[in-house]
Amino acid sequence: MDLAEAYVSQHVALVRPVETEITPYLLLWTISPAHGRAKLTNDACGAGKPGLNLDNIREMAVALPPLAEQHEIVRRVDALFALADKIEARVTAATARVEKITQAILAKAFRGELVPTEAELARVEGRDYEPASVLLERIRAERGDGSDESGAKSRRVSRSQSNKTKGSQR
Repeated sequence: MDLAEAYVSQHVALVRPVETEITPYLLLWTISPAHGRAKLTNDACGAGKPGLNLDNIREMAVALPPLAEQHEIVRRVDALFALADKIEARVTAATARVEKITQAILAKAFRGELVPTEAELARVEGRDYEPASVLLERIRAERGDGSDESGAKSRRVSRSQSNKTKGSQR
């Protein structure tokens, strides 16, 4: 490959091919993990921050197919990149839809809309069903005092009475 000019500044190089019509193909070849990138990585020297020197770049051999084939390769790669962009956009949109659906399902689950209620099951199965409100009333009636087992109702009353008493003492 004949280079008109090339500049290397530590870890930056500017390469301008003499035949500019090969530039799109040369770019694809250079970024290809199986070709250019592998060659550049193998030729790099230095332990801490590997790099190339100008001789490495000048001596790099690039297999160039005929110009028409280069154009076809670039066209196909561009088409594949465009397809990949469309697929990525569709995946992004689908991911957003999945998130909305997940939120909707969770909302329905917390509202009890995903599975039949105990009352609906009892009707279908032809059995009796006692709603929680009726069960609580029956328990209160059996106790006879109208408070729950821990005595929370009577404590609430005593607190409010206590607060009234404190207010009248002031």
